[in-house]
Amino acid sequence: MKFIEDILKSSHDNGQSSLSEAQVYKIFNHLKLTTPKHFTITPKETLDETKLQDFDGDKVVIKVCSNKDLHKTDKGGVKFCKKEEAVKILQQMVKDFPACEEFLIIEF
Repeated sequence: MKFIEDILKSSHDNGQSSLSEAQVYKIFNHLKLTTPKHFTITPKETLDETKLQDFDGDKVVIKVCSNKDLHKTDKGGVKFCKKEEAVKILQQMVKDFPACEEFLIIEF
């Protein structure tokens, strides 16, 4: 339970009014619940394409993880793309969402 309490406390301390999808996945994984394969990346990091090889299928979803942008889909903060397009798509999303804390990359 401490793990979950720490996530909740951290989100509260950061001024979040809700958990990010990445934080929910961390809690689900801790509880041994099934989640899609995923990882997060900060805007300053470069996407390592080899990490995408662990994903089944040939597509991924890239999502903005930010408590500042709650309506991500309406603003273009959710993109479906082929794995080989992911680096280019992520680079554009970093430009489009300069205040984004991290991005969630999910198998699709």
